[in-house]
Amino acid sequence: MNNHHQNAGSTLFSRALIVQGVLKEEKRVREVAKALGVSQRTVYKWLAGYRSGGKAALHSRGSWTRRRSRPLPVGRVATIAAMRRMRMHSSGIAFSLSMPLSAVTLELRRFGLNRLPHLEPKLPVILYEHQDPGDMIHLDSKKLGKIDGRGHRIHGDRSKRKRGIVWE
Repeated sequence: MNNHHQNAGSTLFSRALIVQGVLKEEKRVREVAKALGVSQRTVYKWLAGYRSGGKAALHSRGSWTRRRSRPLPVGRVATIAAMRRMRMHSSGIAFSLSMPLSAVTLELRRFGLNRLPHLEPKLPVILYEHQDPGDMIHLDSKKLGKIDGRGHRIHGDRSKRKRGIVWE
């Protein structure tokens, strides 16, 4: 997977140049690092990878973890779910069970209990159906303010303001 941006200092091509410069042309690590715009530590890292795995080791690897954590015991998972259904927060569950917050959050996400609205079932939608058109009339109402007379911005006198605007 080659997902590099245009200014990446460590692409497959530059890694091959690192190996070629140090191992085949016998240049110093400092010179190769400076020429490619990377640190000496990066050069040593890719040299070690090449020595241990050959050209295949120069390809990009994903940043995800290489191992999965052990699954929690079934009883512990059930306890986490039950505590969440009692509307406890994940931090409270983690504290009371002496577990890492990340482990509790992961289990809650697996069950779909990580959000409060997911704890309660959705209410059914109530539809109204009528036999004939016009059986049910829907009206919208809105309050409209009645403006009586001109305002102070028109005549410039604030003392003539009228109070008690009515609604229609």
